[in-house]
Amino acid sequence: MRSSAKASEPAESVLSVKVIPGASRNELRWDAARGWVARIQAPPIEGRANTDLCEFVAREVLGLARASVWVKSGAASRQKRLGVALPPDELERRLQEFRR
Repeated sequence: MRSSAKASEPAESVLSVKVIPGASRNELRWDAARGWVARIQAPPIEGRANTDLCEFVAREVLGLARASVWVKSGAASRQKRLGVALPPDELERRLQEFRR
């Protein structure tokens, strides 16, 4: 008899972030009015700010490999939705830990 269960797919979450490129240093902070705000050193030229944003959030904020965070939508906008290779509850836990 053949099983109808699908192979488990890796969990994915979405993180909405407002990005301010050209900052003096990389940082991510919670703003009660705007949500997550990222200041990124790289300028918004040829996708450099997007690349640096994903690397910063993956490595420094979430403790993940660079490939675990990507721009899901908003590549040309300051408001971005990042895809994150974590289940939603684990993403929330790590972000709460980062905020402390």
